[in-house]
Amino acid sequence: MAFTIIVFEKDLYLKRLIECRLSLSFPDAYISGQKERVEAGLSECTIRLYDDRQFDEEEVGSKAIPLFTEGCIDCRKLEDQILNILDTRERVSDPSMCLLISFAYMDEREDHIRREYSSFKECHDVCIRLDLMSGIRMPSSFTTGLMTGSLTGLLRKCTDPDFDPEEIMEHLNHDSNGFMTTGKPDNPDDVFDFGIDTSAALISRIRELIERGTVDVSCLVVTEGFTVKDLTRIAGLFDRVEILLPSRLCEEKNNIEEVLGSLSRNIPEGTYIKVRYCDENREGERVDNLRVRHQ
Repeated sequence: MAFTIIVFEKDLYLKRLIECRLSLSFPDAYISGQKERVEAGLSECTIRLYDDRQFDEEEVGSKAIPLFTEGCIDCRKLEDQILNILDTRERVSDPSMCLLISFAYMDEREDHIRREYSSFKECHDVCIRLDLMSGIRMPSSFTTGLMTGSLTGLLRKCTDPDFDPEEIMEHLNHDSNGFMTTGKPDNPDDVFDFGIDTSAALISRIRELIERGTVDVSCLVVTEGFTVKDLTRIAGLFDRVEILLPSRLCEEKNNIEEVLGSLSRNIPEGTYIKVRYCDENREGERVDNLRVRHQ
């Protein structure tokens, strides 16, 4: 998680000591506004520490952490207080609709989904996985044994005003990872040929199915190949948005801040955007993952 720590302390030597200690405990934090360019786009939150002998809470902002409550600075206690704030922000109330925007290799993407969304499937009776991408990029395990279980058929029907969202369940089959899925489209480019408005209509139908409550459903939508403009068209339909990038892009200028800015301006208050980097050795994910909350 990327976040900012600002230390309000007039004694510059003491300030540097505190910052040095915190940088060891929180290597991914932006300390006192360093790395401004990255911080502006990717810092999830700001935690303020202040010398309560020099500043009032009104000067530094509400919920700031005082340094001298016990007459001295207890760095271990400060670390615990910071961790408590981060843990509280990390807990998100059971999202029902999640969007994964992937720029990673297929096997990296699938490893990430197996690892990060295993608990997501356990929160509801049915967890739909909807792949909105080229059929060539869908994993081979996504097959269907029913004639009605085609993604193409569902895209074709979902824009009909008489389409009942509960009919979505008739187009689903279990995959090997425990999701319910429509399987691959009839033609590789069907998702793009139908257009973003059709994809948005299908997502809206799934949202309606979830909100009805007749079936306990959650949904993971995985996208690849859409333009940023198209992504902003659908991102606001989700409770959580996650962007998955190859780790090699971590140190490169890749315009991800511009993508985040565009998405943030088009999603409702409370929607979370989370940026993750895959590990190039494919044994796991980098620990320096980032998350942005729309303010």
